[in-house]
Formats: sequence, C-alpha cells, structure tokens
Amino acid sequence: MGVFSAVLRAVRGAWRHGGARQPEEGASGETALYPGTQAVAEVLVRRRARVCGVLQAVTYSPAVGRPLLIGHLFDGTGRLDLVWLGQRRVVGIDPGQWLVAEGTVADGSPRPRIYNPAYELLGTPPEPYRDCYRGCRAVPGP
Repeated sequence: MGVFSAVLRAVRGAWRHGGARQPEEGASGETALYPGTQAVAEVLVRRRARVCGVLQAVTYSPAVGRPLLIGHLFDGTGRLDLVWLGQRRVVGIDPGQWLVAEGTVADGSPRPRIYNPAYELLGTPPEPYRDCYRGCRAVPGP
C-alpha cells in the first residue's frame, strides 16, 4: 500500500501544478513572503498569480536582437521568470530587487514564466531572505 500511496501523491502533485513541474529541491513549504501573494511553488500554469521574491539575475538581449528582458525571481520555494517583451530596460528591475509581480503564468523551460507582468517594487528584502540575493547579477543574453 505504501508504493501506491507514493504514486498517488506524485500524480496528484503533478495535476495540481499543471503537470509542468514540481516544487524545487529544498523547498521549505513556507507560505508567501508578502501579504496577498502566493508561493512560487504553488503557482498554476495558465492561471493568474501574484508572487513576491528577489530578482537573482536579470538577463537582457543584445542591441542587435529583438528587445527582451528576463528577471529571474526567487522566493525560497521556487524560481519563476518575469519576461518583458519589447524592452531592453525596465525601471527598477535590477538584480537584488525585492518585488511583487502579477500576471498569467505560462509554461516555460526551464521555469514557469509571466510575460509583461505588472510589478510593485518593495526595496530591500527582509532579513531572512537577504541571502537569496547574494551573487545577483545582470547577464547579457545570447
């Protein structure tokens, strides 16, 4: 019966997360960082989500390619990409920035994505999450 229960839990978890992914290794199972938001590990593909986290990296496209900016958001339970199409720079979107982002979650590889999210800058992350942004960086795209 133990094997059946484990398989059932795995199938239920895959269904709950849209079949796209499971929470990241080391997920603490904590709730969201900011009131009115949800943990990245709990977002569902093709549903609206409001998440809060730290931008660990910002990837921008080179001048010759089409404009694209990607912020890699981390909240302690998982990672999510925030993608701004048609932008090479978005005010306030810098590595180490703590923010709330809202939009429809799309299935992305290797992480789920929110395209052109609405966002609210929150400043410096609270003390327990300051280690999340050590080593944050801006990375030129391919």
